[in-house]
Amino acid sequence: MYMDHSAITKVVLLVIAAIFFSGCTSPSSFSPSSVPVQSPGSLTTDTGFNHLLLSPEDLPQGLILVGDGAVQASDITDTMRKYGFQKGQYTLYGDTNHPDNKSRVLEQDIMIFNRANASAMLDEYQTSLAAVKNKNSVTLPLPDPDLGEKSFAIKVSTEESSGIETSHYVFGFVQSGIFEVISMDGTPDTYPALVHVAERAAEKARQG
Repeated sequence: MYMDHSAITKVVLLVIAAIFFSGCTSPSSFSPSSVPVQSPGSLTTDTGFNHLLLSPEDLPQGLILVGDGAVQASDITDTMRKYGFQKGQYTLYGDTNHPDNKSRVLEQDIMIFNRANASAMLDEYQTSLAAVKNKNSVTLPLPDPDLGEKSFAIKVSTEESSGIETSHYVFGFVQSGIFEVISMDGTPDTYPALVHVAERAAEKARQG
């Protein structure tokens, strides 16, 4: 995740973002409790990403596209520059029936590199996620979901102050110079549905 979406994400996401994309501090303006319901169509002004965006039928029931934005010059980190970042887009899908439920936010992050550098970017990102060490968080590598040309899946479990444990699933893959990350809170029961979302995103990237 290349953006610090502090208005909607939990502490664990901010930790993950800080580990890999340190220096990127521009928050998303999206807040589930304040944004009106949007149409399921694309909100982005960069139509070059439209074919990559998840559609309503790709998403878990009840989610709808509610916000997105392009990576700005101020958001490009040294790591991204090192791998020849070209452009990127983040998209947020929220639950319109439960707008205050921050765990019901699915994020799709898309970054464009050349083919070789997209693979190298994934490797470094995966390594950084696996290395996250926090007294309240534990990272667990999951079986490779076999997405695109290369992929990974990781679960980050976090114990909140209330003692409740939450799990955040992160899927990453590369396809034809695209490095993409799909992330959302979930449980072992909802994991198959999240795998399906990641598979659909990889299929869209493969179809070009």
